[in-house]
Amino acid sequence: MARVLLDFRIDDGGVGRYGRDLVQGLRELAGGPKVEVLRRGRGLGKARIQPFTPWGRRAVASRASKTSADLIHGLHLELPASDLPMVVTIQDLRPLDFPGQMRPHRRLPLKAIVKRSMERADKIIVPSYMTAESVERHGGRAAAEKVALVPLGVSEAFTPLSEEEKEQARVRFAGGSRYVAGIFHHAFRPHKNFEAFVATASAALDKPPASHLRFVAAGTGSASGPIRFTGQLSDRDLRLFYGGAEVLLLTSRVEGFGFPVVESLACGTSVVCSARVGVLGYLERGYRTADVDDPAALLAAILASGDETPISLDLDAAGLTVAHMASGTADIYSSLLL
Repeated sequence: MARVLLDFRIDDGGVGRYGRDLVQGLRELAGGPKVEVLRRGRGLGKARIQPFTPWGRRAVASRASKTSADLIHGLHLELPASDLPMVVTIQDLRPLDFPGQMRPHRRLPLKAIVKRSMERADKIIVPSYMTAESVERHGGRAAAEKVALVPLGVSEAFTPLSEEEKEQARVRFAGGSRYVAGIFHHAFRPHKNFEAFVATASAALDKPPASHLRFVAAGTGSASGPIRFTGQLSDRDLRLFYGGAEVLLLTSRVEGFGFPVVESLACGTSVVCSARVGVLGYLERGYRTADVDDPAALLAAILASGDETPISLDLDAAGLTVAHMASGTADIYSSLLL
């Protein structure tokens, strides 16, 4: 049985979720690889295993040697120097595609790290065609030829709510009112475009029939006009939050994949978002795209979505489960180790 070292970056966003789900999925996969995990990042208190540092990369190579690993998989952008077969996952290259969203003193080192990882990797896993295009744009034809498309997996815990649960959600999150959901779990980074969520909520206040809607953001923040914050939510609470909403408004200007889109649709709630969300390439219905910098356009799309029959996305049929993700990743390992 192959032994694979997963270099796992801890965070509260999509990268951390991807790592946790992939580790679980690989360990549950019949006949799958033996998984060794190196966790790096927040809360570890050891600089030698921090991400994006030379000593962090050396720690990965050292752990691979100590555990007799057959392959190294960097789950977020970077790889060490090693003679072993290596795989790197690139969710998106937003800081390089949109340079204004990261200061040069951080963007330029990241650009060098990504370039080196694309050169070292035997395979580059991406979750969407949109990210594949970014890899080719920044890594050239040589990087593009290494790309393997593996969509991210979404927990099957996200399922439609009963009418009773929907009422519970409205009471809990919006004081009994119908509401528009937004996701801002971590820092309000520029690409998340929180100001557009606030502006759309403000535009709705004096415009029937939108004035009856409340705008609720999943995350922690201070009062911002008409926005209500939920605080941090568990996956169980997220299901309630998505499923009780009239629509999910994702104001991100760009997402390499877009977990909230799939999670919301799996709970039976339609989505309004930018056209630059990678997961849309796997979906046929349940969403509307709009200019996320135009509150009037977003409000119109929200009202139009509210008139549609709710859908329930079949994650398994769409190939968007954790099991599909783990199986696709294990196939890539096998292709490199045979």
